[in-house]
Amino acid sequence: MEIFFVVLISLTALGLVTVEERVKATRMAYELGELRQKAREEESANRRLREEAARLQTPARLLEESGRMNLGLEEPRLPGMDKEGSGAPRRR
Repeated sequence: MEIFFVVLISLTALGLVTVEERVKATRMAYELGELRQKAREEESANRRLREEAARLQTPARLLEESGRMNLGLEEPRLPGMDKEGSGAPRRR
């Protein structure tokens, strides 16, 4: 960004850019810098939210599954039991 200002001042000194144009370009450069900073901050916040969602997803799924079992919507099954829970070996 510093090079931008050096070039802009040089162009003004050579008479190729007016002072008004230089002021306008400088203002736009600062606004662009602010927008870039805001975009970085938003991306960082989004990344933290995605990480938090991923971290909470597994416990939420486990709670949901245990809630179904507690409501009787799903019977707990032990390994090797058939779907009805009768204790009969699964058919393969």
